[in-house]
Amino acid sequence: MPVERNATPVDEVKEHGRHESLHRSRRPEPDSVREQLKRLLANRRFVQSPRCQSLLRFIVEESLAGNSDSLKERIIGVEVFKRAATYDTNADPVVRVAVSEIRKKLALYYYEPENQSQVRIELPSGSYIPEFFLPELPQPQDDPDALRTAIAVETTAEIAAKPRPRKGMIAVGLLAGVAVLLCALGLVVWRMEFSKTAFEKFWAPLYSTHQPVLVCIGEMTATRLEVKTNPSRSASTAVAPVSGVEQAGVHLSVSALDDVIALSDVTGRLRADGESFDIRGETEVTYEDLQKGPLVLIGAFNNDWTMYLTRSMRFTFHLDPGGQIWWIGDKKYPSVKYGLFETGSAVPRPHEYAVVARLINPETKQPVVIAAGITPPGTRAAGKFISSPQYMAEFQKIAPAGWQNKNIELLLMVDLVDGRPGPPRVVGSSIW
Repeated sequence: MPVERNATPVDEVKEHGRHESLHRSRRPEPDSVREQLKRLLANRRFVQSPRCQSLLRFIVEESLAGNSDSLKERIIGVEVFKRAATYDTNADPVVRVAVSEIRKKLALYYYEPENQSQVRIELPSGSYIPEFFLPELPQPQDDPDALRTAIAVETTAEIAAKPRPRKGMIAVGLLAGVAVLLCALGLVVWRMEFSKTAFEKFWAPLYSTHQPVLVCIGEMTATRLEVKTNPSRSASTAVAPVSGVEQAGVHLSVSALDDVIALSDVTGRLRADGESFDIRGETEVTYEDLQKGPLVLIGAFNNDWTMYLTRSMRFTFHLDPGGQIWWIGDKKYPSVKYGLFETGSAVPRPHEYAVVARLINPETKQPVVIAAGITPPGTRAAGKFISSPQYMAEFQKIAPAGWQNKNIELLLMVDLVDGRPGPPRVVGSSIW
């Protein structure tokens, strides 16, 4: 006859985990999903992109109607983007680009605390079929008496299993030996920390994870590209548009040359330090990617992740409603606008401003480094700053004690000569 075992307090505590797992396996009702779809489509991120609105509405409604078989790239291109039934999906990646934008917008939407208790609509990587989840229930409140009893039971068992130590000189000798060992270990650790350079201290949080560093470079979309030749080097002087781009309505992702130079500086330093890394454009990076390991963000206005993560810091990037004026704001001095830049202005800029930051993302708990300027030359200077031991050594001279164990945000200023950045210097800081 099997012996019936009564549940212990420890079993009750473990049951909470099983309850939470069961809850996550449930799916919301279709009406709840449609209500959430309305909220998403009304959100500013989707309002600004009619094509993302149309695509998200289509794939959600088709999935709820049980028509998942129709959620294939060609069918979506025909139904949503009005392409011909025989269109070349390789030459015209309009569906893949729009889906990538939707994944990013969903990640940013659910990243905000006020939206985390809502029904989740997710679009898994590599699929056009959405998934729907109920918001996570709050953790059940543990019974304090049960937890105390569970701890007492386990502690009593551990004590009973341990042999009683001998008294006298043996115990004293053991304690003395442990004390000597701890002192020696502490001295070794202190010497290792003391001998680190400022550059090593800056990058230590990312390197210590032993995970590949994700380097995310900002991108811009273009519907038309032109190749302008130099008459002194080429016989052709005509402006040559890249054929098919504008006619097909393809949105191409491009990055500024200065941003690419910053990317090269950072990845060159990572490679020299023996660190593995992965390079991706901003449109390819999802919130799930941010949770996996350390991150480096390059660019500001062309990198939504930079704009999102810096929004609560002291130095933040701003854009006027008309999209014509850019600057860096200072929450400590709200009236100050660093590096005010007006698009289309013919007046040469003598200086540029940029932000360098290293912090632990409060949501993902992963280390992040940011190098971003108001314009590409500023980003280039910021990339040079974080990849150069020389600039880090200069910063350490003015940094407060213990800075290496805190979050850091630095405001950089750099002189421009013929549009090219000179050596960056720190003109403001926030360390917390």
